[in-house]
Amino acid sequence: MIGAPLGAVGLACYAALLPLAYVSAAIGLGDWALRRWLPQRAATVPVRIGATAATLLALYLLSWIPGLGALVGFLALLAGLGALLLQTRRTIPNPIEQTS
Repeated sequence: MIGAPLGAVGLACYAALLPLAYVSAAIGLGDWALRRWLPQRAATVPVRIGATAATLLALYLLSWIPGLGALVGFLALLAGLGALLLQTRRTIPNPIEQTS
């Protein structure tokens, strides 16, 4: 009675998070590449947007390689979901730690 709707909501949330995870992985990789190769321009927003777009394009092109593409896409999704989880844990206060 409760499990089926709860599972459907969980599956819908997971499906909505997958594209966000892919983009957050591209943002992280693009920012890392900027800090490594162009540290003087890494703080400007247009350059960061360009790096993210280039990283998304690179991930898309890598996804067309048989075998390797699936692995790269899966790792990007895992890294993006992990980054989203860490960001959520950082911004939402833990009520258990506040009472101690």
